[in-house]
Amino acid sequence: MRLVFFGSGSFGLPTLEALAATEEIALVVTQPDRPAGRGRALAPTPVAEWAERRGVRTLKAASVHEAAAVEAIHAVAAEAWVVIAFGQKLAPHLLGETFAINLHGSLLPRHRGAAPVNWTILAGDGVAGVSVITLAQRMDAGGVLLRRELAPLRTETAGELHDRLAALGPGAIAETLRRFRAGTLSPEPQDDRLATKAPKLGRADAWVDFRGSAENARRRINALAPWPGVSVRLCERDRVDETGQMSATGCDSAAGAPPEADPTSGLEADSGSTPGAAPDSSPGTVSGQGRSSGRSLTARGEARSASGAGRSAVELKLLRADAVGEGVAAWASKGGDRGGAEDPRRGESRRVVPDAPTERPAPGGAGEAKAPAGSGGSVGSGEPDGLGGLAGLAGLGDRAELGTIDERGWVRCGGGWLVLLEVQPVGGRAMAFGDFLRGRRSIVGMRLESIVEPPGRE
Repeated sequence: MRLVFFGSGSFGLPTLEALAATEEIALVVTQPDRPAGRGRALAPTPVAEWAERRGVRTLKAASVHEAAAVEAIHAVAAEAWVVIAFGQKLAPHLLGETFAINLHGSLLPRHRGAAPVNWTILAGDGVAGVSVITLAQRMDAGGVLLRRELAPLRTETAGELHDRLAALGPGAIAETLRRFRAGTLSPEPQDDRLATKAPKLGRADAWVDFRGSAENARRRINALAPWPGVSVRLCERDRVDETGQMSATGCDSAAGAPPEADPTSGLEADSGSTPGAAPDSSPGTVSGQGRSSGRSLTARGEARSASGAGRSAVELKLLRADAVGEGVAAWASKGGDRGGAEDPRRGESRRVVPDAPTERPAPGGAGEAKAPAGSGGSVGSGEPDGLGGLAGLAGLGDRAELGTIDERGWVRCGGGWLVLLEVQPVGGRAMAFGDFLRGRRSIVGMRLESIVEPPGRE
């Protein structure tokens, strides 16, 4: 079949590659080169790069509705158009009577918009997928021709889910074109009452709120990785004086880097530690294994000055996280399996925890998030069971300040505990949090503070 492919982002590449093997790609239409990277040099879209390598005729159009672009597209006389992550709306005068389909990264009508993959994780959806739809004048509102589903993984990042969903594209588009040839397509109208929005996310959205539930913090960290990413600064924990009262210090007054760190060069591992090296990270792929490769690892996070402070606060980007509820925390602090108590992690491994900053779910209750089987509390730390990590803050109990981090990477939230799995020091490389923590014991008991202010704070 003679096709025109409209696309810009990498989401469409697996489908484009597959179509090129079975159909005739007469023309690729993509966005113009844009400034990219720190040098802001002009760079082609991923689709344009593919077309150049394959020698496929390409049209880079700032607007496909300009007369020259319309003429060039119509001159191809294609039998069908395939649109995936293109970035421009196709108007009726351009479409005419051409059969055109779009691959969208969600199960429509859920998550209409530019960032469906991120919002799938943010919403805590238990199922994800792609939809093949007809083109409509309202965003992502066309008739649904076909859906393909998969189950999101609990600690999966948006970059990883993006790639798995993109891999569903070739089969979904091929089956849609087969039905088109056979004349058996039957578009299913979307129910607008079930529609949700998935607007584009940016740096202003890169916040995390430890006042809410650990489950919501987990979703946000994973949904915004690898970009724009949630960044935090390490702050000295508020102290409890002899009367039992908290004395607030905060990042601005006592946010110094840990004692073994040189504030001019970032966090350095103790000379006696030999943490495993982590591979370089790239968009859409971050390592969560934290296994040693025999190379020494130095986390050289660029220390930045906290606002209004004379001391430095070390910044980290949070790349991957999990969450456990109050029941798991209480069970672990009593020794877990070693204490003979019933394991509250048994049963359903993916429950939604409402964002309730002032009320915590009862242990084992219906709103409790469970630790996924096999993860424990220190995934990436190289230890089989990290639940004992709660012992470091067990004495504080409910007085533990929100955002306080313990010896295994458990962070106190308004409801439950956030389990850090992977981080990246500013100017450094992605690594398992267990590897980062080894040899930097002074950060235990420190507090994490979101660099981007969460909404709702004065």
